[in-house]
Amino acid sequence: MRLSQLVLSIDENDPETLASVGWAKAYITGDFGAAMEMVDRAVSLNPSSSIAWAYRGITCVFCRTHRRRNTKS
Repeated sequence: MRLSQLVLSIDENDPETLASVGWAKAYITGDFGAAMEMVDRAVSLNPSSSIAWAYRGITCVFCRTHRRRNTKS
């Protein structure tokens, strides 16, 4: 995640970068709140970015699936 922070320090307003770092944050660290904020911000920065929308969709599904697995006991 160090490299993702470096990339964001170069340009924190690039929607594609923000979206991919958001997905990585969800997948690697499990910080779903921060991940969703990042992918939502990416889409709001460029609503025409198919990459940002794709990462947002993948992140939403991953976060929801992970929550469901953890609530079933």
